[in-house]
Amino acid sequence: MLHHIRGKIVGIDEGLLVLDTPVIGFEINVPTRYFKNLKIGEEIFLFLHLQLSEHKIELYGFLTKKEREIFHLFLKIPKLGPKLALSILSMYTPEEILDIVEHTKIEKLIKVPGIGRKTAERIIFELKNGLLKENPIIKEVKRRLSLLGYSDELIEKIIPILKQKLSTETTVEEALREAVMLIVNYGDGL
Repeated sequence: MLHHIRGKIVGIDEGLLVLDTPVIGFEINVPTRYFKNLKIGEEIFLFLHLQLSEHKIELYGFLTKKEREIFHLFLKIPKLGPKLALSILSMYTPEEILDIVEHTKIEKLIKVPGIGRKTAERIIFELKNGLLKENPIIKEVKRRLSLLGYSDELIEKIIPILKQKLSTETTVEEALREAVMLIVNYGDGL
């Protein structure tokens, strides 16, 4: 499976980046909010998603693993395809999307072209009630931090920051180490 790509930007065209690698050029769908910071001739690194359908093969690229993970979450929602998922990521960062879901901000989601009220409600429902339930790693980190004597209040303060730093490959030990570093570095300043 394709994981990532590094190449030189040789073209930018309506939602597509054209990347040149030493052997081949790729057209990659990316969130349009990237375009204001990208320039032809720059080298870029993207995390990839390969989408196969009956009639075509498409690549989707993301600057961070977090964006690709949220893209994958959207694809698990029935009738929400990659184009609509990309449209959402074109308008909002992963942090903004999590805030929209957490606080049921339907009005923000319906600003995305192609998303009406019912679809926005379904997206929020699916993510809130299934896909974004508490991560078992976060749950275990909370338990271990509590056993180490940290207050529930302090633990809850660092969890949103910790969630932004995690990826699907993060182990409990790595997450715990990161949580302790957050507490040590920020302490009561959170």
